[in-house]
Amino acid sequence: MAEDFKRPSPRYGWLAGPASVALGACAHLISGTQIPGLLVLLALTALIGLAATLLGRLLASGWSLLVFCGLIQQLLHLALDFFSSAPGGGSPRHGHDGVDWQLPEVPMGAASPHSGELMVDTHVAAALLAALLLATLRSHARSGDSERSRI
Repeated sequence: MAEDFKRPSPRYGWLAGPASVALGACAHLISGTQIPGLLVLLALTALIGLAATLLGRLLASGWSLLVFCGLIQQLLHLALDFFSSAPGGGSPRHGHDGVDWQLPEVPMGAASPHSGELMVDTHVAAALLAALLLATLRSHARSGDSERSRI
C-alpha cells in the first residue's frame, strides 16, 4: 500500500528542458522566424529543466503535464522572439553568431512564412510532443521501478 503513494521519480524531469527548447526552436524555424544564439538556447534549456525537476511532484497527472508543456511553449515563444530580435541576441544580422538559423524562403504562392496561425500550430504541436515524450518516459521509469521492487 505504501508503494502506491510513492513520490514520482524526478529522473525524467530534466529532459523537459532539452525537449521543450528543441521543439520550440523547431516551431520557430518552421514558421519562418529566427532563433537566438546557442548560449541563449542553453540558458533556456537549463531553466526549463530546473523548473520541471522542481515541479516534478506536481506534474504527476497527464493534465498537469500537458498544461506545463503548453505554458512552457508560450513562454518559449515570447523568449525566442525577444532574444532573437534583441541586440546581441545571437542573431546572424548582428555578427555575433556565424550560423544562419533561418530556413530558406518559401516560394511565392505558398502560405506566408511568418503566419501567426502557423506559429500557433507549431507551438501546439511542440507542446503535445513534449508532453507525450515526458509521459512516456515517466511510465517507463515507473515500470522499471516496479520491476526492481519485485526482485
